[in-house]
Amino acid sequence: MITHLSYKKAHIAIIIASILKEPFACIFPLLPFFLLKDLQATASEIVLLSMLRPISAFCSFYFSECVTRKSITLKNAMRWSGILGALGFVPALMTESALLYIFGATVHMIFTRAQIPAWMEVIKTNIEKKDWESSFSLGSIISYSTGVLYTIFFSSMLDKHPLAWKWPFFIGLALSLAAMFIQAALIDNDQIVQKGGGLKIQLFNPLKDSVYLIIKNQEFRRFQWAFMIGGIGLMIIQPVIPIYFTHRLLVSYSDLMIAFSICKALGFVLTTPLWSGFLKSFSQRAFVGLVLLGFALFSFLLLFSSMTLYSLFFAYFIYGVAQAGSHLIWHLSALLFSENEPSSRYLGINTVMVGIRGLIGPMIGWFLMHTLSPPLIFTMSMAFSLIGAMYYFPFKISKTTVVP
Repeated sequence: MITHLSYKKAHIAIIIASILKEPFACIFPLLPFFLLKDLQATASEIVLLSMLRPISAFCSFYFSECVTRKSITLKNAMRWSGILGALGFVPALMTESALLYIFGATVHMIFTRAQIPAWMEVIKTNIEKKDWESSFSLGSIISYSTGVLYTIFFSSMLDKHPLAWKWPFFIGLALSLAAMFIQAALIDNDQIVQKGGGLKIQLFNPLKDSVYLIIKNQEFRRFQWAFMIGGIGLMIIQPVIPIYFTHRLLVSYSDLMIAFSICKALGFVLTTPLWSGFLKSFSQRAFVGLVLLGFALFSFLLLFSSMTLYSLFFAYFIYGVAQAGSHLIWHLSALLFSENEPSSRYLGINTVMVGIRGLIGPMIGWFLMHTLSPPLIFTMSMAFSLIGAMYYFPFKISKTTVVP
């Protein structure tokens, strides 16, 4: 039962998490650039970092199954994901090894993704359905607004003292861990711990159940395919962007942080309320179509980044706009599609699909880097996003369809 107290505590948890987690969320995307500029990482190591994202998604899927099958409570899932995600970086912070940072990033991504299903269940069991969009949007706006302030404070410092990036990196990691414990302390309506199944059940039932959900739910299946096609477009440029920006465009840390944090945050914050209202008023097909069109425009603007930095800044502003919609629908789709079922399974499928396209996309990007110029790869990225939008937009949304 959702009480006024549990609702209020959930909102406080959203606000605290949004403020404390953002510093690390702001600096983490710059890790490939730190590795290239400071630790002299090779191109293959940067591609490896991109390639390990799917592994993190698959591993987090099985960790999140512990929540779905109630072999661990929501509170403990969040605590352990925070601890393990932070511990992965401990060896790296004491060394100058690019490979150890890649290992730490992989562990961090595993447990950052793994705690999302638990957090969605917290929202579902402590906040009324009519307030899901507004509550989630509030957290996102606070996160990105905090990120702007953080970027302004640290961007000039990183340009003057490039080797000092480890300190904000460590502080952000510590604050993110503290946020997880505060969130867990504020949770009401925690799930009861029950004994999970055997090893065979834990390994194979999640995949079997996921395939069943994809087969029976036509709307959810079409949604996943649209994001798969459009998402591959974004994935193929992931190993290209750090190398292109660092070695060809020679973009400074301050300019990177302005693009990645301030420009992207402005696009995100300014349009999140619009996306929230749009999701309530229009169909999901129109919503997803506009998100993918936004990502296509982002790739198009990157074509002109070699001419002027303003094109780069505007590209990440548009990326922030598209990400605001993507962030909202990706997380809330589990709640929207699950209805009276546990949302963790649906979000787990989202995570697996991220892993699959993350495995395919960077591999394609890696091969393309040896034969095509970055502008041509950006053009291919745009094409994938447009195809994903066209695939889903004409689809007539209907209620869950069971395929016999």
